[in-house]
Amino acid sequence: MAAEGSTKAVVTALAANLGIAISKFVAAAITGSASMLAEGVHSVADSTNQALLLVGGKRARRAPSALHPFGYARERYIYAFLVAIILFTLGGLYALYESWHKISHRQELSSPLIAVIVLLIAMALEGYALRTAVAEANRIRNGQSWVAFVRRARAPALPVILLEDAGALLGLVLALLGVGSASSPATASSTASPPAASACCWSVSPSSWPSRSRAC
Repeated sequence: MAAEGSTKAVVTALAANLGIAISKFVAAAITGSASMLAEGVHSVADSTNQALLLVGGKRARRAPSALHPFGYARERYIYAFLVAIILFTLGGLYALYESWHKISHRQELSSPLIAVIVLLIAMALEGYALRTAVAEANRIRNGQSWVAFVRRARAPALPVILLEDAGALLGLVLALLGVGSASSPATASSTASPPAASACCWSVSPSSWPSRSRAC
């Protein structure tokens, strides 16, 4: 039951992030938004993470063998560790680089409305994925607090998806604030770059480290 719930949550998050990644990259190409580009990379990293979690879950369910008489259940933690590395490097560090580049070489934001629309769509999809993960977690956490569930759950997939989606929503809010600030008249002539600043904030937000706490 727990494995089925984890798989459902992972597949839902994977489908959501693939759609989000495509829409973000299209919007980033049109608008030139650093926040949008960083969020696109984040969605690609998330999609890779969910694929790895699916592979780890499948390999962990293999039957015991002569070489591994106790089974392969611990392989899922290896894949969760790989997820943590991908989140930190491909997601967080790239966002830091992109925000530094945009601050150093300021570019005007074009078509901010497109960026806002895509971000709102992404927030809806991420919210649905998070809702699915919460519903599946509620079926197995047996009255535990969320902190206790994340810390003590044996299967890493659900805690990873829960924290990853929650962090992604926070990153989307930061990106939306950055795009909104950049499109306001008060910041039009500023030397700072709000989208780049929000991308920098995203790189140190929980969206860049949720799996790390679960895998270690």
